[in-house]
Amino acid sequence: MSETHHHHNHDHRTTSHGQTKRYWLEDFLAHLRMQHVIRSIPERSIVCDMGCGYRGRFLFTYQDRFTKAYGFDIAVDTQLSNDRVTLQPANVNQHIPLPDNAMDVVTSLAVLEHLSDRQQHLREVYRILKPNGRLLLTTPTPANKPLLELLAFRLHVTDATEISDHKCYMSDQDLRDLLAQAGFKQEKIKTSTWQLGLNNFVFALK
Repeated sequence: MSETHHHHNHDHRTTSHGQTKRYWLEDFLAHLRMQHVIRSIPERSIVCDMGCGYRGRFLFTYQDRFTKAYGFDIAVDTQLSNDRVTLQPANVNQHIPLPDNAMDVVTSLAVLEHLSDRQQHLREVYRILKPNGRLLLTTPTPANKPLLELLAFRLHVTDATEISDHKCYMSDQDLRDLLAQAGFKQEKIKTSTWQLGLNNFVFALK
């Protein structure tokens, strides 16, 4: 595969996922991801979705299940906010404008692979979670890299700018190490893969 697609790998995005263009395959994969994750969110939770995408799709899809939900991304459609779901622009590599120990659940769905400061992201997740609150995180495994690049760069059925923005593909151990450095205790971290080993799923308690 030609490397031409990988040159514009800049850290400073100005648009969020779903802001400029939609692909049916990505919508479908996002739908599967959301269905996988929602099972681990108790009813009436206070939830934060880090890297929620321009329209905060996950939060609005399941808003009836949440007491309150906050979505952050580099760009969001703030006009969609209602009394239950608040979308707010923020760089999820950095400080998130929420208090310590405030969230029952934090989700980070297909976000970590885009971040230049994964450690700071996870430290912020840890900070805003209540004691015993849960982090639910998905990120593609190294096995997924050739498939994602094929879909984007050769077949053009997914967003090439999104895939060329991927900074890393993490193994189970990579994730455990990052989470431990952010404050999570090893015995409270559960990792698994799904979608034929193409995606990591992390369930961690603070």
